[in-house]
Amino acid sequence: AGSVAPTNDKHDYFHPAPYFWPPMFPNGTIDQNGKYERRDGLRVPGTVLYDELSDMFDRTRLTAMQYNTTVLALAYYVTERQLYGLKAARNIKKWFLDPETRMNPNLDYSQIRRNHHKNKGFSFGVIEMKDVYFMLDAIRIVERGGFLTQQESNQLRVWFSEYLEWLETSGMGKTEYTAPNNHGLYYDIQFISIAAFCNNTEKMMYYIDRSVSRMYTHFDPTTGEMPHEMARPICEHYQMFTLQGWATLARLAESAVGANMWNKVVSPQGDNDNEKRDDEMSILCRAAQFSIPLYRQREVCRSDSEIDNVERWQPLLQDARNYCPTLKDTVWPVSWFPETAKLPPKHAFDMPPVFYPHDGIAPFWNLGLSHVSAEAVVPPTTKLRARRKNRLR
Repeated sequence: AGSVAPTNDKHDYFHPAPYFWPPMFPNGTIDQNGKYERRDGLRVPGTVLYDELSDMFDRTRLTAMQYNTTVLALAYYVTERQLYGLKAARNIKKWFLDPETRMNPNLDYSQIRRNHHKNKGFSFGVIEMKDVYFMLDAIRIVERGGFLTQQESNQLRVWFSEYLEWLETSGMGKTEYTAPNNHGLYYDIQFISIAAFCNNTEKMMYYIDRSVSRMYTHFDPTTGEMPHEMARPICEHYQMFTLQGWATLARLAESAVGANMWNKVVSPQGDNDNEKRDDEMSILCRAAQFSIPLYRQREVCRSDSEIDNVERWQPLLQDARNYCPTLKDTVWPVSWFPETAKLPPKHAFDMPPVFYPHDGIAPFWNLGLSHVSAEAVVPPTTKLRARRKNRLR
């Protein structure tokens, strides 16, 4: 049994602010009327993904639904087994459509502190829907496989259109939209992917164009450093997380309108001509060169108390190889990497396909690459997937 939002409506998404602890009575019970205390870096029980108490709240439930549904849809896509498609469709209908179990299309009660801010959430909670972009691809696979009726597909787009309106008009959404760090970036990822799913081309195009302007605040135009993320207590994680967000956004823009964000230049003078010349390095390539340790053998980020999973750099390395000509082959072993990760695999299919959900990397990310090296060892399912792709179009 889990907790519910202050509305006592089980359909309202609910997740408390992870670093704000409720006041306690001496007998160990919660003082529901007291003031919450911030304990930076120490998470409230249940706010860590998949920990033993996380089923009290909705963040782990949402994450599990998105990942499980995506893996099921991919399994159907590759194997043609109806069971996987049926289960993926059931997940989708339970979360978004079933009157008994559907989520209301907002995040009004994400990252709340009770008895504060009128018991409403804070803008930071918007990022908890950051992985919606790959789940929407899973929904498309399920739709094309015939596991959802036309009425159900229409109802899904109504749900996401209502969420999109909340994202654009609510106080939480408006604040997140203006965030200068990774929060604003992951807002754009949500908005663009959902607008594309809902066939709202005008909104999608506006937010793709708007997202380019974030490059001016995210990156040092000369070095490619991300100053907002370098100032964080766990800056190794935040460099990976933010650059991964840009790689995801670039993939969305390329898929939607053929735009190449890996080709953009941020001028120190702030002019508007941001298409790179042949002799220039784009800002995302410069950021990859600065951040990815394998390019300049840098030390671990100065404020990290422990090293994160360094294999998270590998999907970003693959993107840099594909889009940045000067970064294609120049990688070096890094002394502080674990022995097994000092030099990465040459090919995407040999890299880890699944990462921790908090990391912002889609499950089986390497199946969706549009620029996999011709030298890669092609998995035996590739021909089957190609046949499926043609049939499902």
